[in-house]
Amino acid sequence: MGLVGFRLFIVHLLLGFGDFCRWCLDISEAMGLFGWGSRVPLREGLKRIIEWVKVRLREEGVLS
Repeated sequence: MGLVGFRLFIVHLLLGFGDFCRWCLDISEAMGLFGWGSRVPLREGLKRIIEWVKVRLREEGVLS
């Protein structure tokens, strides 16, 4: 079940025009230029954004 509260299934689709095959995020340049770094661990950040989305979907009547 994990973070979202229900089982997710991965569906592999063909890439559309402009879609990226892989993502590799690297914040080292932001750290060097601006002294920026994350303050929230990844798992906690994911929990927060998932809860935020759930609240918005409930407000719009999409999620009960």
